[in-house]
Amino acid sequence: MKNNMSLSKPVDLQKLNDMFGINYGIFSKEEQERITRASLLIVGVGAVGGVMAEILARSGVANFTLIDPDVYDLNNSNRHIGWFVDTIGKHKSEVIKEEYKE
Repeated sequence: MKNNMSLSKPVDLQKLNDMFGINYGIFSKEEQERITRASLLIVGVGAVGGVMAEILARSGVANFTLIDPDVYDLNNSNRHIGWFVDTIGKHKSEVIKEEYKE
């Protein structure tokens, strides 16, 4: 079974400027807007994919499709960013989606 979650947000350019204006030393305003409007697919949101989703969301990417059929269990505790006691048994893609949907 494949668990596929989409996370897509409308772009508020003022909020974008407030949140990611510090990036303008690295990216131009136009490049930051392009990053925010980009659509990305992340297959596997465990150890590496979960961290990448966080880094990309914190960089301004607002549109993701997350695919991961797995759920969190006890052996994920030391390496998965979305693992918490209350996420055991939940689909990894759903947990990551909820974390970054706003």
